[in-house]
Amino acid sequence: MHGVEFFFSPDGDQMNFVKDGKYHEFNENQVELIKMLDSQIETRYPDAHKRTTELYNSRPNYRYLRVLRFCKCNWGKADEQLDIDLTGNWNLEKVNCPIRNGFCPHEDVICNPRGETGLTNREEEVVKLIMKDDKEIAATLFVSVHTVENHIQNIKRKLNLHRKGEILNYAHQHKLIK
Repeated sequence: MHGVEFFFSPDGDQMNFVKDGKYHEFNENQVELIKMLDSQIETRYPDAHKRTTELYNSRPNYRYLRVLRFCKCNWGKADEQLDIDLTGNWNLEKVNCPIRNGFCPHEDVICNPRGETGLTNREEEVVKLIMKDDKEIAATLFVSVHTVENHIQNIKRKLNLHRKGEILNYAHQHKLIK
């Protein structure tokens, strides 16, 4: 699914979404969307999926509730940046919530989760250092510049990115750097 924006109704009671320029109410009847999102959450944010499973799997509409909780905690405000962009990237938001900042037991798990990168440990180290030039990264990791360049190419391929600046954006979004 590409090109989707999730948001709350003005009264804050109903989660909605826009896809292909059309407004939709997000509810239990969105079966295909719920299955797709649930599968993607499990792949991209396994800790969030595990926690929402613990919270909701005893309920009859558990899959919908898991996805709804994830959407409420990470999307929910209408803005210019699509929540799932045209290339399939997920752009999580810091949603205003009165129990954030140390009061929510699910913060940094369901809310603001760390994603599964699919990168090797060494590639994650390179991503964490991506603000430096290749020579500095090589010196920090005690490898050659050529090795750093190979890691960067592998990172771009695995994450479907094209420029080093996109790796930096990815690193910020996935809390690999602050």
